[in-house]
Formats: sequence, structure tokens, C-alpha cells
Amino acid sequence: MTDQESVRAANDEYYRAYNARDFEAMEKIWAKNVPVTCIHASYPKLTNRDDVLKSYKVIFEVPNLPESIHQQDDFVVTGDVALVTAYERWSGGQKVFASSKVFIREDGEWKLFLHHSSQVTQRVLRSGKERQKKNGDGG
Repeated sequence: MTDQESVRAANDEYYRAYNARDFEAMEKIWAKNVPVTCIHASYPKLTNRDDVLKSYKVIFEVPNLPESIHQQDDFVVTGDVALVTAYERWSGGQKVFASSKVFIREDGEWKLFLHHSSQVTQRVLRSGKERQKKNGDGG
């Protein structure tokens, strides 16, 4: 498996754990040997692994937690660090979030050490698609 395929698998595991409310799996996804940061949409910045993991416990307790659907994932791998950017939607909702995740190779496995998500407007999405078409980058 290439590094890019391994990072894609780690990213997919994040969403699988999130959507299944699988705290043990989420705990395994986050790096242990480097400082971590998480900025959920509408949350304060969390810069301590214990606080990050506690935030997922709180999120997983939300009744009727919508599924997080990721799309237009882009992957950049350089050495032992990988960046994943994507758009996220919650099932049944219209809100769209821009998401960044940074993984680091830790003991031979890709581990998450930064997650940031923030809401974007439909206007921003439309203008981005128009730029992509104009530049020939798809859409």
C-alpha cells in the first residue's frame, strides 16, 4: 500500500469511527507522541490530547448525531506528514464545512495530530467550483 493509500485509509477510519460513535477507535486515530490540536466547528481550540478525546465523548453522546459525509478529499503526503482537505456535510443537513486533517507517521502508522473544521457558505462553494471549471481543475 502506498503512503497516499495508507493516509486515505486512516482518514476513512476517522469517519468510520465518528459515524459509528466508536470512541476506542477514535482514541487510536489520534497521535500520542506529538502535541495535537482539534478545532471542531463551533468549539474552542483544543490543544491537549485528553481534551480532544473528551470532546469526542461529548459529541458521541448527542442524541440523533447526524452522519458526517466527506467529499472532494485531497491528499498531500510529504515524508512523514500528510495533509487531507475535504468538504464535510452532515446527513440531512444543508451546512457544509471545510475540513483539514494533518496526519503524522507514528510508529509506522498514520496518526491524526490536527483536525480543523469550519462552516463555509454556499456562495463560497459556488465560486470555488466556478474557479475550478475556469482553471480546468474539474468541478
